[in-house]
Amino acid sequence: MVGFGISLAVGGLSAGPAAARAASGARKEGDTASDEVFAELLRRRRETLIGGEVPAGDPSHADHVAAVAAQDRGALRHLESLRTGPGRTTPWDDLPLGEGAGPSSNVTAVADRLRSIALGCATPASRLYGDATAAARAAEGLRVLHASVYRAGRAQYGNWWDWEIGTPGAVGDACVLLGDAVGADTLAGLLAAIDHFVPDPKRMLRDTLVSTGANRVDLCRITAVRGALGADPGRLALASSSLAGVLDPVPIGDGFHPDGSFVMHTCVAYPGTYGEVLVRGMTELMRLLGGTEWDVGAAEREHTAHAMERTFVPLVHGGLMLDSVRGRAISRSHARDADDGFLLTVDAVGLAAALPPEEAAAALRLRSLAKRWLRRNTHRPLAERRPAQIAAVAGVLADPDVPEADEPVGHFAFPDMERIVHRRPGWTYSLSLNSDRVARYEYMNGENARGWHTGDGMFQLHLDDDLFQYTDEYWPTVDPKRLPGITVDTTPLPVGAGGDNDHVPLSGTRWSGAVGLPAVGNGLGLAGMDFRGIDSPLRARRSWLFLEDAVLTVSSGVTARGGRRIETVVDGRNLHAPDAPRRARLTVDGAEVPEALGETLRHPRPRWAHLEGTGGHVFPDLPRGVVGPRELSSRREDRTGTWRDLNANGPTAPVTRRHLTLWHDHGTDPVDAAHAHLLLPGASRAATAARAARPGVEIVALGEDAHAFRTVPGAPGVPRGARLTAVNFFAAGSAAGITADGPCAVLVLAEREALRIAVSDPSRSSPVVRLALDRERAAGRRVVRESDEGLTVLSAGPDGVRLLAETGGRHGATLTAVLAPGPGHAAPRREALLLEPVADATVRGGRHSGENDGASPVLTVHTGADADDERRAYLRFRLPRGVAAGTVRRAVLWVRGHVPNDPGTREDDMLFTSLRAHGPAGSDWSETGVTWADAPAPGPALGEGPATTYDDWTGLDVTAAVRRTVTGETTLVLAQDGRGHQVRLSSREAGEDGPLLQLVTG
Repeated sequence: MVGFGISLAVGGLSAGPAAARAASGARKEGDTASDEVFAELLRRRRETLIGGEVPAGDPSHADHVAAVAAQDRGALRHLESLRTGPGRTTPWDDLPLGEGAGPSSNVTAVADRLRSIALGCATPASRLYGDATAAARAAEGLRVLHASVYRAGRAQYGNWWDWEIGTPGAVGDACVLLGDAVGADTLAGLLAAIDHFVPDPKRMLRDTLVSTGANRVDLCRITAVRGALGADPGRLALASSSLAGVLDPVPIGDGFHPDGSFVMHTCVAYPGTYGEVLVRGMTELMRLLGGTEWDVGAAEREHTAHAMERTFVPLVHGGLMLDSVRGRAISRSHARDADDGFLLTVDAVGLAAALPPEEAAAALRLRSLAKRWLRRNTHRPLAERRPAQIAAVAGVLADPDVPEADEPVGHFAFPDMERIVHRRPGWTYSLSLNSDRVARYEYMNGENARGWHTGDGMFQLHLDDDLFQYTDEYWPTVDPKRLPGITVDTTPLPVGAGGDNDHVPLSGTRWSGAVGLPAVGNGLGLAGMDFRGIDSPLRARRSWLFLEDAVLTVSSGVTARGGRRIETVVDGRNLHAPDAPRRARLTVDGAEVPEALGETLRHPRPRWAHLEGTGGHVFPDLPRGVVGPRELSSRREDRTGTWRDLNANGPTAPVTRRHLTLWHDHGTDPVDAAHAHLLLPGASRAATAARAARPGVEIVALGEDAHAFRTVPGAPGVPRGARLTAVNFFAAGSAAGITADGPCAVLVLAEREALRIAVSDPSRSSPVVRLALDRERAAGRRVVRESDEGLTVLSAGPDGVRLLAETGGRHGATLTAVLAPGPGHAAPRREALLLEPVADATVRGGRHSGENDGASPVLTVHTGADADDERRAYLRFRLPRGVAAGTVRRAVLWVRGHVPNDPGTREDDMLFTSLRAHGPAGSDWSETGVTWADAPAPGPALGEGPATTYDDWTGLDVTAAVRRTVTGETTLVLAQDGRGHQVRLSSREAGEDGPLLQLVTG
């Protein structure tokens, strides 16, 4: 711990650690922290809230002065209406406090107003700076708040967030800013209230849930500030220790996932808001606790920096956060994509400052990105931001040694939150999907009332020269039934339908995801979804192929019944204010379309369309026998709406924007309808026409079981000289020279010197997939240059390539291999076998130790609190004749199952545990007779794998056990190393989802 020796006097106000301890009674015998340490913590927090000085010669000085003046106007307005006389139950008449008197949000609003006055009193450039009378009045307001509702022993009402995060955060900061102006009794009461409502930052929602992600970090920050205010080492230690693991990758639910996804509320893609709050909180805690005995752990610092690069940077275009990852925040008029992007920019600057000297390169990278984003994101003048934010970024803007970074270019897939981002110089395309794992959208607290289809294949195209396309009143004015890219049932929906509100079960598909070759050129990819409509019989198979300069979208099997009219939206653009709309001439097949405002125009069987300022669309030929749309519809119209339409707390003032929409009308109750269009972002009219004459990509198959695509030699959209084959297999089958024995997504890129193969299982339903590439696809490649673990090249020769992909339990991740004619590891001929068990059974300990459970369709594994909860699963496999144990190169036991959960709680939705295989065990047992009492000992520990509440496959490496097989039979045992959650697995009696033993021989 460092020595500080820092005085805390600021503007005549001071916070005395000794007085704080006297008020809270927190100092205990044995505490080593000095008064100077607590004073330094409070100084740091004040500096974070106030921000530093912006010198008069700095380019941002005028902005800072204007921001302080705006902050003062709000504080003075609140100060003028503040009432704290005897008998008051609230400091402001328009914010009544108490259950039945007003919502819980009023409690937070009162605390926020008091913090704003305190901020003025502590800000050197403020008119209120050093105003002891104003500070005393704000302190009196805190006393009224405490006496009225925010006190220890008080029961919560309304939204838990107000009591556990919103109010204690604002109250703690107000106390830090006001210092000794807050009387000892009031301070002690408020600290006791915070302890009452936030007794443990690892718990939340009235102690009913384990806190996760951004909520955990918020609660830790509140606890740390409370610890500093009360000079309480115990609370500081609790805050610091509770951060451990908060950024560790999780296999399910809230938090960061191994693929970079960030999820909150169990199943909502949320990096843009909750994720940003987490990064901000971590940055503030690093700044607050750095160099003390309560410092943030090195692992958490590293994870925060990694998350910024891996998760957040691909999701920011020109300083704007993509709406696809902002959840219900898209319905907030005061928090637009530009605002959340700005917040992340400030976080990047703060994180750079918090990194240790040995990470100087990473810190410079963050500052360079921040400079780029600040220069591009001009939606709000810098003067309209908070003074502390301006002070934070002013140094970066003025520093000539900080270069401006380029926007990232590449293909970024986030399967665990069903988002794909395709970036090229000048544009970013983001795609939002849904599944039985990820919600279509979130509707909660009256927010995002019309978000119905924002996760139904909606795309957003961000262009450098139309940066504020979605910022400029887009959401209140766009037709929510005609979002770009969606295939939609036009039947009206009620507010909140299909949204994940109040734990409504997800209604999406299992087959949803992507496969990619991100390292090839600027990155290539393929996505798909077995789409299902909201409260609708609509079904469709959909695919997206991401090329170097284009995105191809197709649908097949578009089917509905019951009088439902179905459309597919090709594109839709906000042309901005009607009195000065963006120039957007529409040309179809070379003919300019009249700007007939408010009219729907029909364009029969178009070959291409071009929208000035956006790019082009090519409508390629469909495979023989597949019927596409007969026409393209277009409509240019002025649309009026209000933010209140989307958000119960939004402004009611109407806003109007001009929109241009292109769509295909599939008619009423279509059967097996299809469509295809190739989007060319930024392309000229001439380039679009030329691409229509030579699209460069052929749609080979568009059927029920497979979508297949192939580029032609020399085609644009792929690296020069390469040829790409892409197939989404919705079921086992063959297409475009590729055969798969199960659902999967495949990319094959044939280059002059390499054959690159990528495969994933977006359906998460197969433990393994066996692939065969025909002679043309294999292109004579016979040498394995690279191969991911889990992707085995079984053979490669003149007749083709055979592969085994272990896709089970990989969360839709991509496996890749590279074959080449040059030096490398020659692919030997191997065989892959999948064996079903000849016997399996569960045994249970304790008072059940004499019971047999061999006929059940379920195998159960559990190590519980007592012997009665102890369960193990036994499985016997028989090697086929001719397969010697010594020839087995790899053996994996595949089991499918889940951790049982209560569908009424979110906490149970996020349970996960581990399974351990043991073996070989003795074979002297029978399926119908074995019990815990006579079961053979488990044998040596083998592979381990996870199980979650999501029904999925788990693969356990059992190679060592199989190689030790002597009799032709081997027994494997499933158990848990320590106490864990119960796991229920399909037994062999369950049928096709029963256990499998995978063998690779040769």
